Amino acid sequence: MKIQVYWLLTVLLPYLFFSCNAPLHESSAAKKMENKVDQSFKDYWYQGKAELTSYKLKQARYGEQHDGDAVLIFVTEDFLTEQQVKMERKTNESSTSVLKLNFIRKFPTGIYDYSMMNSTFSPIAQNRGVFPLKSSTSSQEWCGQSWLQLNQRNNHYLIKSFSYFQAEADEEKQIDKVFLEDGLWAQLRLNPSNIPLGELTLFPGAHYLRFAHKELKSYTARIALNANADPRFKGEDLMALSIQYPKLERVLTIVYESAFPHQIAGWKETRNSGFGDSAKQMESIAIKNVQLKTPYWVQNSSNDQYLRDSLQLSR
Repeated sequence: MKIQVYWLLTVLLPYLFFSCNAPLHESSAAKKMENKVDQSFKDYWYQGKAELTSYKLKQARYGEQHDGDAVLIFVTEDFLTEQQVKMERKTNESSTSVLKLNFIRKFPTGIYDYSMMNSTFSPIAQNRGVFPLKSSTSSQEWCGQSWLQLNQRNNHYLIKSFSYFQAEADEEKQIDKVFLEDGLWAQLRLNPSNIPLGELTLFPGAHYLRFAHKELKSYTARIALNANADPRFKGEDLMALSIQYPKLERVLTIVYESAFPHQIAGWKETRNSGFGDSAKQMESIAIKNVQLKTPYWVQNSSNDQYLRDSLQLSR
């Protein structure tokens, strides 16, 4: 009888141990994915101001580098989770606080201009991964315009795309919920340690997809993190987040400060820039210029023009 009891304890105890500890393991994993919203975070991001940062841009296009401007606008706002729009008045609908990034780049190519903008809405309180709720992108140039939007719906993203170009035309499709390259910028500001490293499936940046006219789908990417070794970027204790797409022959590196609030010092991208005989690997690079913390949405009179001048924007 003692032998039977001993045998039962020997066999069952490991299962009981792991069964009891399984929820703790899952809870620890979920906790690890949470963003750290402490007092310093609140003091920086919840003061009724946006963070505006201008960058001197050299954009590769048509086999050449073109001088231009880029602006990253980070601001927190309340966001309706079902409609996926900014909450502007009291409602019973569910909402969450998001960190919104408006990413703007403008540059000329010869006689005509490019104007591109991406808006990404990333939940601040997140314990399920780093998936933005929504990302929308527009591109205007003298040949025509295009627009792309991704909305998170349960376990997938709904994509709607409209383009002037015949090969892209109008499209609506679903893709599995994956990490978005356009969501990595805000996640760097929220909690860089939540960005997965190694090989994974990633939806490339919408600006790139429009430049390169690539299929709207996810691609295999490799993400690595290293100390920054490029002297062109300036800042304190800089880190370099590198995203490589082997199939696309493209590498994007975002350089940021390791300490909160993880200011972005700039970025560089190497990819095939051009068409036909002008196609070749080229680098685009953006270097941090000026930063302001200000409620820009109420600074829209002629008397506020000096603030734009302060950002040293050429366009």
